[in-house]
Amino acid sequence: MTSQLSNATQQARRPSIALISLDQAYASDFENIYADLIIQFAAQSTLQRCNDVNNMVDYLTNTTPSAIIFTDPGIATKPNARATEKLKEYVSNGGTAIFACTFSSFITPPQMSKFWSSNFYFPWQSGSYLRTEVRLNAHVAPELDLSKCVAQYSTKALFLKNVNGSDALYSPPPGAVTESLILKGDPVDTSEAAVVWARFGNGRIGYIGDVNGEEGSEKVVLAMCGLQD
Repeated sequence: MTSQLSNATQQARRPSIALISLDQAYASDFENIYADLIIQFAAQSTLQRCNDVNNMVDYLTNTTPSAIIFTDPGIATKPNARATEKLKEYVSNGGTAIFACTFSSFITPPQMSKFWSSNFYFPWQSGSYLRTEVRLNAHVAPELDLSKCVAQYSTKALFLKNVNGSDALYSPPPGAVTESLILKGDPVDTSEAAVVWARFGNGRIGYIGDVNGEEGSEKVVLAMCGLQD
């Protein structure tokens, strides 16, 4: 009985995390590329999977999770007023919404800019799509435990432009160059951000542009959720 009570107490103390996947066309990519990240979420949190708008809205109506992660661009590519209003309500009231995994891989530039401007009033747009080194700007997120995050790593990402420097959690350092075989050595725009951490209302918006599930990117997703690897 004591053991059962202890397990129940530990479960109650765990952060609650929701993985929201609104476009099943990208489900297999998410499950395959981010299998290790899913395991980490399951091990460290009370994990909920939401695979359609009704499920998402019902969950956020009845639960206030520690963080929600949009694993694909369905929230932007298949606009639904109920879903976006519930999302904005959740973040405005202090929630954390992270757009990661396959979100950046399958969203078009017009969809990207419209999603941010229409819902969060951010001027963010799709920027460069390339591989380069990015560096942690820890001062952007003093409230996060970034001790397990890497100081600098190489990532192939869809960068965002028009991001305030105070919101760019990872960006190319001065002198950064492209690392692809075709464009190797070309200078990159250091004003763009690979990882963003911005305030909206009383909550936070996170964006991870990485398209390959780099270890450095997964560490920062966990940190945004209050978890560690």
